[in-house]
Amino acid sequence: MFKKRRLANRFSLFTFIFLFFLVLALNFGVSYILKNYLLEISSSYVAQLIRVHASKELTEDDFLIEDPPLVRQKFWFFFQDIQAPNIIRIKVWDRGARIIFSDDATIVGQKFTDNEEFNKAILGETVSEIQEPIKSENKSERSYSQLMEIYVPVFFMESRTPAGVIETYFNLDEINALMARARFFVGLFIFLAIFIYWLTLIFLFRKTAQEPMREMEKYKLAVENASDHIIITDSDGVIMYANKAAEKTTGYSLEEMIGARPSLWGKKMPQEFYEKMWKTIKYDKKVFKGELKNQRKSGENYFAEVTIAPVLDDRGNVIFFVGIERNITKEKELEKTRTDFITLASHQLRTPLSGIKWLIETLQKGVLGELNPKQKEYIDEIYRANEKMIVLVYDMLNVLGLEGMKNIKKEIIDVDSLLKELSDSFEPAAKSKGVEFKHTSSVYGLKIKTSRDFLSTVLECFISNAINYSDAGKKAVLDIKDGPDAIIFSVTDSGIGIPKNEEGRIFERFYRASNAKVMKPDGTGLGLYIAKISAEKIGGSIYFKSEKGKGSTFYLRLPKLGN
Repeated sequence: MFKKRRLANRFSLFTFIFLFFLVLALNFGVSYILKNYLLEISSSYVAQLIRVHASKELTEDDFLIEDPPLVRQKFWFFFQDIQAPNIIRIKVWDRGARIIFSDDATIVGQKFTDNEEFNKAILGETVSEIQEPIKSENKSERSYSQLMEIYVPVFFMESRTPAGVIETYFNLDEINALMARARFFVGLFIFLAIFIYWLTLIFLFRKTAQEPMREMEKYKLAVENASDHIIITDSDGVIMYANKAAEKTTGYSLEEMIGARPSLWGKKMPQEFYEKMWKTIKYDKKVFKGELKNQRKSGENYFAEVTIAPVLDDRGNVIFFVGIERNITKEKELEKTRTDFITLASHQLRTPLSGIKWLIETLQKGVLGELNPKQKEYIDEIYRANEKMIVLVYDMLNVLGLEGMKNIKKEIIDVDSLLKELSDSFEPAAKSKGVEFKHTSSVYGLKIKTSRDFLSTVLECFISNAINYSDAGKKAVLDIKDGPDAIIFSVTDSGIGIPKNEEGRIFERFYRASNAKVMKPDGTGLGLYIAKISAEKIGGSIYFKSEKGKGSTFYLRLPKLGN
């Protein structure tokens, strides 16, 4: 028996080493294949986008005119139409390798006959090349870690010869970030597979119920001191192993847990929860994840995130289950305290603030006597401060209502009617600010199924910000586009824009950009947060493009699924 055990141990060690290197090879191999696939998809998408818009907006003569300024505006509108968050630059080449349009005006009119990618593309082949912007002479490209130049030949009518080549720069930062996450999760998945396989090997060489427990001693060190609560049960849910964290969390000793079932500290969730869990891990043989409430030996409840994975033999039968619990009680308590405080503060403040407003208005009207100019100035300042608090309380109550709302009532909405309603609603505010506000759309008669209130909330936030953060004489434009798989609403302004280093936080609760605080000190920082929640409630998403000092465009994307 000892000889078999030594052979088993040696086999396990060699298997572990082999699988370790296999993890590395598979991780890099899968990452390489996945990235090439994503690059190919991105290149094809950009090429198709360019060809579709070129066929609608450009002609072959546009590539032949000697004087580029005559078509510069036309190409500029074309660039605006194809510009997506990842398409950051454009060059338009004629057949003679001369650049006739670019967002970089310094290179327009120059010839680059030795450009290998152009020479391939002009023969009718879409060509792409990866470049590192840090080495680029163009400063605007250096803010990106990696770009893909895509050269797309443009054909018109039945011509077999391209009229020219349109080159775009595609930002790969999102793909690289996605690949980093993919590498992590692929590695994690393979590691978990090895870990589960490792545990399975233990059971291949055991004859009795006690033998697996003795063999498992070698592997306890891997999980014994983990901060998460880890248990292993047999296929019937009887506990075979529990680490120290499980003892600390539940209050039960190892001796009390071995041979018992997890219901020892459980059974605090609805029956449907346990039925779904057992169906997932035992019959569907899949990993189960969820949040649950358990009870310590002392009777005190605690909350945990749980992950339970079934381990199968070579015939697909469940051998045992590995369960990992992470105690999230403090997080739950902190979130409840925060929500309770905001709820209490909001409700308690609403009534006195309304009373203060009434008293201030009484003073302003001179009911208690005429005010001198200085008194009136102070009273007006108090009134503005009180109004700011009323808006803040309203927004906080709105946030709480949105976060707790589950059932969203949807209806068929006439988009033309909604846009007109929004235009009429904001026209006075725009005129008062000296901002020209209009809505433009090439889509008419469009109807969508969604929540009118939530959709209006998002668009009202976009429009309000566009007007508030634009100076007199500027424009704010509400637009809608009917895309192949989604409806895109957008609001564009030429206001103050958003600083680049603050863009990642712009949808956070209570966050306001530094330049917004200077221009409009009395904002709450809840508008875009409310817009984000509202968009998610109706299955949409919001994003933006912005340049500090030049303006912003905020987008609401509503998938067509269900519309």
